[in-house]
Amino acid sequence: EFAAELGSNIVHRERIETSSTGSVQVLFVDKTTLNIGPNSNLLIDEFVYDPNAKKGSMAISLTKGAVRFVGGNASHSDGAEVKTPVATIGIRGGVAAILHRDGETQAILQFGTLTIVGPSGETVVVRRPGFMVTVNRAGITGPTRVPQGQIDAIIAQTRSRTGQNGGRPEPTPGVPRL
Repeated sequence: EFAAELGSNIVHRERIETSSTGSVQVLFVDKTTLNIGPNSNLLIDEFVYDPNAKKGSMAISLTKGAVRFVGGNASHSDGAEVKTPVATIGIRGGVAAILHRDGETQAILQFGTLTIVGPSGETVVVRRPGFMVTVNRAGITGPTRVPQGQIDAIIAQTRSRTGQNGGRPEPTPGVPRL
């Protein structure tokens, strides 16, 4: 099992799980950023990036919780994909918040394009910032406008709070770290 600490390397097929008070930010070499909120479980299925061509792709699975995706070069070239138990969300050149709880996924576009595929293969494309779709086993609802307060709440949920130390213990004075 993977236990993230400040400065840890994230590699292929790594799981990130946060506690009820935890959050984490993962920055990839292409400048993609994942801000992961409390009570979340996420698997980095694949991250492939060619820095010379500035092209790549990313696939992650979110089984519960909240993630705010800020796209880097990979999402601008081949795109990024977030899978939840009920949806597959393609993110192209953008910023999105994705939440999955109680069998339901919400995908909120902040910038770029989202392509959402529901449980029976139905597809909805969202191009207007501030709009979201809701997906459950019955299908896709939306897109609908998201109040700015709801977007602000998701950003706050995926942001680190005062007093968090990333799970890394404070060093003991005079004891070298290995």
